[in-house]
Order: sequence, then C-alpha cells, then structure tokens
Amino acid sequence: MLPFQIIPALRRGDAVTLEQCHQAMIKEGASTLFGADKPQLRFATEEDAEAVRKRLLQALPGSDQVWVITQEGGKVEDWVER
Repeated sequence: MLPFQIIPALRRGDAVTLEQCHQAMIKEGASTLFGADKPQLRFATEEDAEAVRKRLLQALPGSDQVWVITQEGGKVEDWVER
C-alpha cells in the first residue's frame, strides 16, 4: 500500500458528518475495496496527499481540522519488488 493516507478525524461539534467526509473522499477517488463506509485515500507522496486534502477542504467548508494526513512506516521503495 501507499504510505500516505488522508483520514477524517471527527470530533463532537465538527461542522461536517462522517457520511459527508466519506462521500467527499469517494468523489476524490478513494478506494472502497473494504466497503463504502471505509473509503481509503492513499498516496505515494505527502505532496499528493496535501493537494487532495486542500480539495477536500474546498468541498466541505468548515472541515479544516477534520482531515489528517498519516504516514505508515517505511518508504514506497521498500514495498516495491525489485
């Protein structure tokens, strides 16, 4: 899998719902392999993830603090067969 991922980190009182976040993620091309209620947005670079995070902010006003970019350990090169 690609190391960078965007996840919604909702808190009580946020201006958006989890369903709205999931729909916005799917519109951005999130994988729904594990179900529409568990979309995954993954990227090879942090720059790619940040570009999509900015589009999610535009799609869902008031979601500034919701979107989090995470990084799994290792590099893409470590996961690609040589």
